[in-house]
Amino acid sequence: MDIIDDQGWGAHAVIPRFKNLRTREDDLHRALGIYNLQSMPYATHLHNVRVIASFEGDLTRVSYETPLGTLNTCVLYDEEMPSAGISITHILEHAIKDVGDYDTVGYIFENAEVSPVPAARILEFTESCW
Repeated sequence: MDIIDDQGWGAHAVIPRFKNLRTREDDLHRALGIYNLQSMPYATHLHNVRVIASFEGDLTRVSYETPLGTLNTCVLYDEEMPSAGISITHILEHAIKDVGDYDTVGYIFENAEVSPVPAARILEFTESCW
């Protein structure tokens, strides 16, 4: 930041509240890099993919069944993480484990739909920040 200040440049820095969710399903696809946070003006929905989620204590396991194969992910968020300033889950099991998984991940993203959220939801979030 000192260099930015010295040069007189502007800076943009945000620390999102990744765990400020409406439901625990909002960060279900975190291991794929898909978030549906309250602050986002859009939501991502997966189509033509069977999603099976299980919540086991601090772990969230997700299986993605597609015509090209099944991927499994696992993330961790335990009670010590918020006190350490961590607001995002830790990925224990990544979706891509070998070269063959790339086509399956590609299928998931080809069948993902990104759509705007209702304006009222954004206003509700904005008002909650003040």
